[in-house]
Amino acid sequence: MITLKKQHRGYKSCKEVDSIWFDRIPISWREGKVTRFTIIKTGGTPNREILSYWENGSIPWMSSGEVNKGIVRETDNKITEDGFRNSNATLLPVHSVMIALNGQGKTKGMSAILEIEATCNQSLAALICDEKNLHYKFLYYYLQIQYRTIRGLVGDDARDGLNMSTMKEIFMPIPTLEEQVSIASYLDEKCALIDRVIEGKKKQIEILEEQRAAIINQAVMKGLDESVEMKESGVEWIGEIPKEWQAIRLSKLTTKMTNGFVGPTRNIFFDSGVKYLQSLHIKNNHIIFDTEYYVSEKWSNEHSKSILWEGDLLFVQTGDIGQVALVTKDFEGSNCHALIITRPNKKYLLPEYLVWYFLSSLGKEQLIAHQTGAMHPHLNCRVIKYIPVIIPSKKEQLEIAEFLEVEDSKIRKTIGLVEHSISVLNEYKTSLISHVVTGKIDISHTQ
Repeated sequence: MITLKKQHRGYKSCKEVDSIWFDRIPISWREGKVTRFTIIKTGGTPNREILSYWENGSIPWMSSGEVNKGIVRETDNKITEDGFRNSNATLLPVHSVMIALNGQGKTKGMSAILEIEATCNQSLAALICDEKNLHYKFLYYYLQIQYRTIRGLVGDDARDGLNMSTMKEIFMPIPTLEEQVSIASYLDEKCALIDRVIEGKKKQIEILEEQRAAIINQAVMKGLDESVEMKESGVEWIGEIPKEWQAIRLSKLTTKMTNGFVGPTRNIFFDSGVKYLQSLHIKNNHIIFDTEYYVSEKWSNEHSKSILWEGDLLFVQTGDIGQVALVTKDFEGSNCHALIITRPNKKYLLPEYLVWYFLSSLGKEQLIAHQTGAMHPHLNCRVIKYIPVIIPSKKEQLEIAEFLEVEDSKIRKTIGLVEHSISVLNEYKTSLISHVVTGKIDISHTQ
């Protein structure tokens, strides 16, 4: 069994530092701005419209999104010699520490190490260390734990990018070069150990997800009785189904199939009122109203076609095709935007069963098969109404829905526990890096 808990000891003598970056460091350490110990370079992008700059290139070219790799041993794109000469791109040496100046989501402020000679775009800064004073991996680990402070220099808004001026504000501790190398080696070993444990847990989640999918598929396509007699469904790509089941078009099993409101939404939102659901609220096949949008009751009544009832099934219409969610009592009376609303006819079809059908691989594959648009996948209710649904009796539908609810809850609970343990490990790793690179732990005394 891998043990991560160790006995750590701090340095005997420390000094206070008046800084937002760290509060105290060992008395033998120096401190200073990153720019004092590095040369900073940015990159450039060859003209995208000139194909000869990009086709069959041999010079690695790194984009800002590739900082997610952590260690960059290859890039997604390569440029030609001609493209390199006709751009502001700079050839960067091995062990350059890259930091994203801007980018989508959490990219801005993230760092990576180049393990190859490469060029980069203008949204990256390369910190090239003075090898006599600063070890590249020590810098990399330090930048990792200062991610939020670095972003805070300009704010989290995607429009607010870092620049050369903000790079000059990064302040860091400087142990002796020998200590830096020892710290980097120590963290390499410990972080690799933690990462191996995390990868094992991620694999465990993959296995649990596969197990969940298999249980859903078996219940929806074959039922709960493994000895049941089978028959041909009459639909080639569905194959055999239990003898008493039927394959019926979705439109014949519903009382309503329509789109949510698809017009302009400028000036329709308020701080409170009627909940207004959008595709962003359909996550992991549940309605998660974490980003709140409301419309007035008057507006909702004027657009009553898209008012939701408990038991309606919502299909994501554009983007993440295959995401579906059941409208629960908490969201009855809500209105919605650009979602396909399906209202099962409860005389033949239980909503609780229908949602599991579209969570099965068969249901998902049918939705994906009926999408249109390669660049922007889109579902149309005029098309999906022809999708055949395999339905047993209402009694079996209820039994299947209740069975899957219990089994899914068990697996989701286990997955949640594993995900929590991964979160704890990541927090431990971040804390370990922080304590070591700022001198709160003296690695020469670790056991």
